[in-house]
Amino acid sequence: MPQLVIEQGEEKTPHECTCCGMPVYDGYGFITRDGSPHAVYFATWSPGHADRGVWLALVLGDWSDSAGPDRRRMATMLLRAAENQHEFSFTDTSTSPWANSGFALTKLSREDALADQQHGEFLHIAEHVLRDDVRVQAALENVA
Repeated sequence: MPQLVIEQGEEKTPHECTCCGMPVYDGYGFITRDGSPHAVYFATWSPGHADRGVWLALVLGDWSDSAGPDRRRMATMLLRAAENQHEFSFTDTSTSPWANSGFALTKLSREDALADQQHGEFLHIAEHVLRDDVRVQAALENVA
């Protein structure tokens, strides 16, 4: 079975939410699969909007030096804490904070992500992010 490893990116300075004034936190990280680049993730959350959980973007595809955004695809989802479990819900990438991101040319809608051949891989990576990124864990624990 392939081994996924999460490497958290550097801490970013929180910025202020434009609607409530509370801090908004952003995180990112890299995922390798059997030692090779496999995906990148971005996460954002705010205690001012705890009911929303953590918004997550996952970018899968070719990360070789010669590959560009046309060789990668992005899906977004919300991670929420529920009683004794976590919920994962695909969202429309076009309405996410990463709608204009240059990391992937293909940005999946919710419907496309649910029907996508890599639907399971997106979820598998999201589970690893939740398990291995302490920032995401803490954000969900603080809203549970």
